[in-house]
Order: sequence, then C-alpha cells, then structure tokens
Amino acid sequence: MEYWIIINGAACGPYQLQELTARGCTASTPVWREGLQAWSPAATVPELQPMFAEPTVIDVHAEEATFPETPEELQRQLVEQSEEAYRREERANDINERWRHAQQGSHATPPPLGGTQQPRYQQAPYQQSYTDPRYQLEPCPPTYLGWNIAATLLCCILTGIFGIIASGQVKSRWEAGDYVGAKKASERAAGWLIAGVVIGIIASAFSVVFTLSGGI
Repeated sequence: MEYWIIINGAACGPYQLQELTARGCTASTPVWREGLQAWSPAATVPELQPMFAEPTVIDVHAEEATFPETPEELQRQLVEQSEEAYRREERANDINERWRHAQQGSHATPPPLGGTQQPRYQQAPYQQSYTDPRYQLEPCPPTYLGWNIAATLLCCILTGIFGIIASGQVKSRWEAGDYVGAKKASERAAGWLIAGVVIGIIASAFSVVFTLSGGI
C-alpha cells in the first residue's frame, strides 16, 4: 500500500509503509492513502497506529505487577496474544488486497490539502485544446472556394455569391472547433456550386437554342 504525507507544506509520495518513518512522518503528520476521504493525522490511520504507540514499560519492582501463577495460565495468555497478532495480520492483508484491487487500471492521487502547495509531480500534463485547429481530430472539410468563384464568373452570379459565403464559413467554423458546423457549411458550398453549374449549363443550352432559332 502507498501513502502520501505532508512535509514542509508540500505533499510528498507515494511511499511504502516502511518508508514513512524515514521520511519524517510523525503521529501528527497529515497522511492520505486510497480509501481515505481526506488527509488525516498519521496516528488516526488504523494500520499506522502501531508505529506511534508508546512502548509499554513493565516495572518489575512494582508491587501490583502480576505474572501467571500456573503454566496453564501462561499458555492461555500466549494463545490469546497469538490470536490477536493473527487477527491484525489478517486485517492488514485484507486492506492490502482491497488496495491492489482498487489500483487495477487506475493511479490514485491524493486530494488537495487546503492551503498546501501541490508537488510538481501531481500537476496534470498539458493537454492541447480540442478547439485548436492544429490538434483537430478531424481534418478541415473542403471549402470549394475556388470553384464557387469560378462558378460566379462563368455560370451564375447569384448562386456563386451564396457559394462563396458558405465556403468562407467552412474554415472559420473549423478553426473554432465546430467540426459539425464546418461540415454543414462545406455541404452548402458544394450544393451552391452544383446549382450554379447546373443553372449555367441550362442557360448555355437555352442561349444556343435561342441563337439557332434566331438565325433560322
């Protein structure tokens, strides 16, 4: 299991349990691990409490000191101590197992501590904006600007003007991150281009027919 600690106002870690004392962790040091909702003093974390428990001093000269009176009593006390140690080990193993399951597929990070400067290794890496055209997941749709200009000059001025307006909207919307809007503007530009070409062809055909009929 990994732990984070606050040292000199900064979050440090993660550390293993056996590293905490060497890193300057005391009973009042704020500590966080997966499963804790907030930073807590180390002495309040169940598995860390034995690290800060004061050793029991037995006064062999005290009159109230008692010792097992019979071998059976001594054996009973030893069994109880062994069972308690076994239960503590089971609890520690259970905590470690739940920690390993929680860590699968994710990396735990401690919550922010009010007024505490976060360490540099906790800062999230810079992520490019999805609206930046240089990092778009989709390329810019075709604008058909050149074709619409040609259609305006050669085919139909009215449809060509609408086509040029739609063509100009393609790039501007794509640069703003609106790929759906850019695609629709591209489709409109293509539609006006086709309409201009069709009108131009029909107009040319009528012009030819009119010229021939006039010549007759």
